[in-house]
Amino acid sequence: MQLEPVPTLFSIVPKIIEDHFGIRMPSVLKEFYADPSKVLQQEFEIEIRKPIEGEIEKRVHVQNFAPMNDFSIELSRQTEGFLAIAGDGGGGSYMFNPKSIDAEIHYYFVQDGAIFPTGLTLIEFLKGPRHEATWGVD
Repeated sequence: MQLEPVPTLFSIVPKIIEDHFGIRMPSVLKEFYADPSKVLQQEFEIEIRKPIEGEIEKRVHVQNFAPMNDFSIELSRQTEGFLAIAGDGGGGSYMFNPKSIDAEIHYYFVQDGAIFPTGLTLIEFLKGPRHEATWGVD
């Protein structure tokens, strides 16, 4: 007898997301969320192509990746249909439009609800190099 894997907080639930957005989840996202070692990475920085408006830094802090669940859908209603996949530790989110074929990652600034492009595609954000976090380090 073979046991079924136990769903975790970070298990992707494609049916919920696909039904809500009326799309098939990108395979790169399914593959990423199937590997707990990638999903559970915390506290790193990633280089972006377009600095966030008002900033000069070309790296952004990623605190953790987000679970794909009902909360993801609820947040998407507040962010013009964008789906959050990671957070910055201060309430901001990294998100993408799941209806876009080559989706660009955007940053949601929670303080004023503004959304800024990063210049990175979903694939680059998920598979790109990680750098040691310097955010909050004196």
